[in-house]
Amino acid sequence: MYCVNCDVTVSVTVVAQEKERLMLELKTEQDRNHDLTEEVVNLRSMVQIGQDTLNQKQQLVQQLQQQLDNFHVSTLTEVWCK
Repeated sequence: MYCVNCDVTVSVTVVAQEKERLMLELKTEQDRNHDLTEEVVNLRSMVQIGQDTLNQKQQLVQQLQQQLDNFHVSTLTEVWCK
């Protein structure tokens, strides 16, 4: 004898289980997305800090180079004027 109600019950159970599995998977992916978004924000912040630091160091190098150039000119002028 064939049980029609049994097939429907099994189908509903399978669908419910699949829905639950997909809901858990969705939640996991949403959590991962959130974590990755936070990580991107942190990395962008770190990159910005690095760029700012690099700019400061480049400005310092330019200032020191200018001071060195001025020192060389001053030294050469003193030597030649003696």
